[in-house]
Parts: sequence; structure tokens; C-alpha cells
Amino acid sequence: PQNLFERGTYCVTFKEKDGANDSASALNREEVDFRMNFKINKETFLSRFQETSLPKRPPKGHVIQLQSGSAYDPTVLDTLIPHPVYGWMGWVSITNPSANSVREILDGGLLDESYQHAVASYEKKRKLLKANNGADREMGSSKLSGRKRRSGDEGGADAAVAESKEKRQGR
Repeated sequence: PQNLFERGTYCVTFKEKDGANDSASALNREEVDFRMNFKINKETFLSRFQETSLPKRPPKGHVIQLQSGSAYDPTVLDTLIPHPVYGWMGWVSITNPSANSVREILDGGLLDESYQHAVASYEKKRKLLKANNGADREMGSSKLSGRKRRSGDEGGADAAVAESKEKRQGR
């Protein structure tokens, strides 16, 4: 929002093709349209996949391994699975979700969790940027943009978040 951060704040992403470090889902197959990705709460992730802890971060170009040793197929269609690369951060994915699967995701509150995480992440970064007076600063693995705010932008993010929330609740 408002181009405050170099890498943005993610709620839901869509991937249409394999990448150098993310090809386990075989998105280049003829029958694949896209993979939908989003973050859920740690507790939800652990419960949904019957795990006791989040997976460890995989080496570059590899996929996560569930701590329980349970196998999952990153190429499966229309099934919510741990994200093959970012599952260690609580991200999940579903390739070619059906209308029924999307309804289950919405009704189960999973996108609400993703949205709340994105809002919290955005606010944390925004406060850090404001406290740092717009200067670049490391925050974990993300760099905050050094772009200065325009006057009158102070309430813009809060208003945008509130408007988005209202739209979402009106589904």
C-alpha cells in the first residue's frame, strides 16, 4: 500500500509458472492454471497438517520437509497443502482450486487469517519506517523503502485497511 515498502506486503499471491527456486508444484503442466498461496496462523498450520512445529527453512531450490516426516505431494491439484518453499513461515498453497475449495477456504476463515497477518505486518513495517523517519532499515530479511511520505498520507493506510476490511466483510 502507498508504495511505502520496496517489496510490499503480501496477503495472497498467485503463481502461474515454475521458477528457478520454486518448481516442485510443476506449474508448467498443461492442466495447471495457477497456484494460490497465502499465510495462515501457526496454530492453524500445525492443526491442519497435524504437525507439532513448523518445518525448517529449506535450502535454496529445495522444498520443505514436514517435521513429522509426513509426505505431501506438491503437484496435487485442488488440495490445500503446505507451501513447498514457504511452508516454514506458515504459508499454504492450492493449485487449481475449485469453487468448492475456495468456498471452504473463505468459510474456514483462512483468508481472514492471511489478511490479518498482512495488516499486522504492514503496520509493524509502517511504524518502524515512521520511527526511522523514512530511512532504509533492515527488518529481518526485508528492507524497508527509504521513500519519504507525502504530506497528508498519515491516515491513508488506516483508511485503506478499513475500506478493504469493509469490502471483505460484505463478500
